[in-house]
Amino acid sequence: MTKAYSHLGLAGLVMRRRNHRTSSRVSLYHGAQAGLDLSEGCTWATVCEDHGVILGHQSIRLARTSLSRPDDWCEGCSKLTQAPKESWEQYLASAQKAVSSLELNLLEEGDPLDVLDALKQFQAEGLSAEDAIQEIFGEDFARAEHDQQLEIESLEYADEDDP
Repeated sequence: MTKAYSHLGLAGLVMRRRNHRTSSRVSLYHGAQAGLDLSEGCTWATVCEDHGVILGHQSIRLARTSLSRPDDWCEGCSKLTQAPKESWEQYLASAQKAVSSLELNLLEEGDPLDVLDALKQFQAEGLSAEDAIQEIFGEDFARAEHDQQLEIESLEYADEDDP
């Protein structure tokens, strides 16, 4: 007879903890009791509650091992541990540098506070400042910024040729 698992009022939940490396909430479930659809032969499941990723296991021992390393099987957790996270100040400085040539566009695109809120969200998701700006303003911004950089470089190169 299989032991009935229930923790925090959730059927099949064996344990839940916050991972110290990613700060994500991860759980260990008895798959059938929790109503999880796992691969054939898998009884146990580790679940990243924050990113919704489920990994099936044949033994509770393997599931417990995976529980301590969600960055090995959850893409969202993996992104959190890949590179040191920039401080908000560093991130904002990078973002300000990326939009310095388009300050007027920033005001024309909408409320600057909305842009700052979006930047905070993208930073929390681990997106670089440059990629976040591209997400907010689109491909045209990336092309315009690249074209402007090329123009600046060509002007600098031309200045070097002058006697």
